[in-house]
Amino acid sequence: MEAGNFISHQTIQEALFRRTFSLNKYIYHPLEINRNTTSLEDLLHIIYDDLESMHFDIIKTDNLFNEDGQSIPGYTGLRTDDRKDGGVVKLNKNYPDSLILEALFHEYVHIKDETIPILPMDESAANFVALHYKPFLKNIEFQVNVMANSLMMPPEIMWTDLLELAYNIDSILLIYKDFNICSVLRWISIIDRRFPSHFVCLWLDKNEKNKILRTFVEDSYTYDHVSDPRPFNIYEVINNQDSAAATIFNIKIPRLNKASTINGIDYYCYAYYELDLIREVVKENTPGKQIIKYDRLLVIGWKKLDIWPIQMYRV
Repeated sequence: MEAGNFISHQTIQEALFRRTFSLNKYIYHPLEINRNTTSLEDLLHIIYDDLESMHFDIIKTDNLFNEDGQSIPGYTGLRTDDRKDGGVVKLNKNYPDSLILEALFHEYVHIKDETIPILPMDESAANFVALHYKPFLKNIEFQVNVMANSLMMPPEIMWTDLLELAYNIDSILLIYKDFNICSVLRWISIIDRRFPSHFVCLWLDKNEKNKILRTFVEDSYTYDHVSDPRPFNIYEVINNQDSAAATIFNIKIPRLNKASTINGIDYYCYAYYELDLIREVVKENTPGKQIIKYDRLLVIGWKKLDIWPIQMYRV
């Protein structure tokens, strides 16, 4: 889910508003689900049973790529251009369990919400060409991600968790341990309207000797929840040795939270460093799959003046 680089404030808020109607109409009411009382385990049983009743097969595969040759966690294909005829949900078994789980929720929302198109196997289907128009596809995928995340991590519940735990993100991650850390942090930055926050996801590609070859910013933004997300200069922060991001970047420990001063403003940040992740690509004129090893730096933070009173009150 991209939030900072391409998605506008209006798109974010429209998706958050729409997800309530969509989930209620297509999932919660028909299946009699109450997310306040339905556990994740029970929810998964309901989803699997529902997919079976709709004649969708779930297949785990180790060969799932998009048209650009990038490995993807999940895919839905229809038997015809009508989803009522069922189809197949493919999940990439090479991904971590957390991302396979998220892919399942994503594909399930695609299937359940009848207003959202699915890429059909039949190229004569009316929505086939539209789904290959990237701006349209990007907006659709964001809408689906918002609904899938709302199903996995309901904002109303997460808001309560954030307050009760005084924005202790380490504790929040324990509650949502079944999901990918990056997904949880990004979701917090999008749904929490109390305080402006910044979020960063930085990839560091490495060679076989673990030397960093290049860095790639997947997402890096600040969001005040009233205007468009703005770019956040993570490289400037990494150059500030007082920051949590710089400390964890240099010593590569799994997690660190601390206060720091950046450009004269006091922040409180949580940083996470993930070692030796892998992704697969298939390149033209290159036989077979290529495995790329990388590390990942994740950061979420707020102005200290915003969250410190909550943290001090809880202490």
